[in-house]
Amino acid sequence: MKPAIKSEILLSLPPAMSGSFSAIYPERENDFFVASDPAGIQLGSGGGTVNLLLEAFRAATPKSTLNEWLDSSPKMIIHGSGESRRLQSYAAEGKPMMPLPYLQSIPAQSPLQTLLDLQIRSYSRVSRLAPESYRVMVTCGDVYLSFAETIPAFPEADVLFVGMRASSEEAQHHGVMVCDANNTHHLKRFLQKPSVEELNSMTSQETYFLDTGVWLFSKAAISVLMAKCGIDADSVTSDDKSMPANYDMFSAFGPALGDTPLSSDPEIASLSCAVLSLPESKFYHFGSNRSIIASTTALLAPAEDKRSFANTSLESVGASIQIASDVSYEFSPENRHIWIDNSSIASSWTLNSNHIITGIPENAWSLSLPSGTCLTMVPVKQGSLLKFYGFD
Repeated sequence: MKPAIKSEILLSLPPAMSGSFSAIYPERENDFFVASDPAGIQLGSGGGTVNLLLEAFRAATPKSTLNEWLDSSPKMIIHGSGESRRLQSYAAEGKPMMPLPYLQSIPAQSPLQTLLDLQIRSYSRVSRLAPESYRVMVTCGDVYLSFAETIPAFPEADVLFVGMRASSEEAQHHGVMVCDANNTHHLKRFLQKPSVEELNSMTSQETYFLDTGVWLFSKAAISVLMAKCGIDADSVTSDDKSMPANYDMFSAFGPALGDTPLSSDPEIASLSCAVLSLPESKFYHFGSNRSIIASTTALLAPAEDKRSFANTSLESVGASIQIASDVSYEFSPENRHIWIDNSSIASSWTLNSNHIITGIPENAWSLSLPSGTCLTMVPVKQGSLLKFYGFD
């Protein structure tokens, strides 16, 4: 067996971070290529993937063709840019850069760890074991996956979806791969946020898996994805400044795959596809205010009987999660579902419930936050931006 080649990590972050990542994290300068989507342009998940690949290819030395560059090492893409409208406190730096507290369930942690640290550990395990035919792995920057030490053999195809078992109540919020019940590698169709009724009405000949957001592509699949974005993979050069068109993988590319696809696209249909289900897997979502509290609480106190925490109820969540903060406020039983990061909370404050509080400097304010109110301070050139917004 040939030794695995370390994946090159391509990280998509907001503009505020993409230009300063190496200055903030000099120890990671040689481990990542960091870029952002162009300002003022919506590229979608497909266009954003192609744009990041093109940016990294253009920056590569020595210069080569795109296919030679793809052959040089596997590429792992972590998407962390976007508007972050449901998680506004971490919009400037991107969700992967969200700090996390010490988690007893995770070995070998960094004192100043971020969600990105956990993601790299998880995604790298998948990348190392993937067959050489897969050249690009695309992942979501607001998800952390945990799974068993042993991963089943990978089926080989042009497009591989990585999935996990989930209830219909949880799967309705995500992409879903419908497979043959007797051959779970075999994709029949891809659904985007199907209803509970649709999932529960499947025949005994079908089963489904929640889409973890991890997709693996062969060079042929990347070529088709680029074509959908208006880029010719065979003729593109490092000097080419072409901009990909807006294209969405979850609503356009995925639904055109499988034996009985929801949409017809001959180019996509020409690609082979398969599904790999991760055993003993758990799915932690960090895409909204509610989910960062639920997912972090689940990591702090793992619940063996649960598999997905993307839309977990907060009923079991205690008073607060505090990260790198100075808190002299005394919590009461009514203070629940509170996230405090890099902040000073004086005893003169009055808190209620459902708060995200980040970046607050040392203060002696007599501040009362109504329930469901969030507060952040973001450094800008002129000083600091003080922003209130709603929990949901």
